[in-house]
Amino acid sequence: MLATEKVLPAAGGLKYISVDRLQGAKFMRIRAALVAAALATLGTANAETLQIPDEPVGPDYHQGAAEDPAFAAPGEQAVETDLPVRGMSMNAVESRFGAPREKLGPVGEPPITRWVYADYTVYFEGRYVIHTVRAGD
Repeated sequence: MLATEKVLPAAGGLKYISVDRLQGAKFMRIRAALVAAALATLGTANAETLQIPDEPVGPDYHQGAAEDPAFAAPGEQAVETDLPVRGMSMNAVESRFGAPREKLGPVGEPPITRWVYADYTVYFEGRYVIHTVRAGD
């Protein structure tokens, strides 16, 4: 027994427990509680939900880089295209270019849909244009 330890009789007087051990056990419980509280606060996450509209917002939304002046090369004007461009929605394609001769799909995962027009075919992933191919290309 160390000189600083005090010995207390345990219940029933059969064993003796040092005061330092009792204080050490109390310290261990407090330390465990602090560590658990720290881990609990680290485990919480804050997140925001981003809401994306189902339909285009405004007439110029998803019109594609070919029509956006910000994507024109220096000294060049943005060119008005006669084909649907990447990023246009199905609604925008149909309102601008009319109804297709044939609508095929969706096929696969992610779903790929084809709209066949007289001079070109438009490929959609989900509801947005990913590629347009002229007939004979």
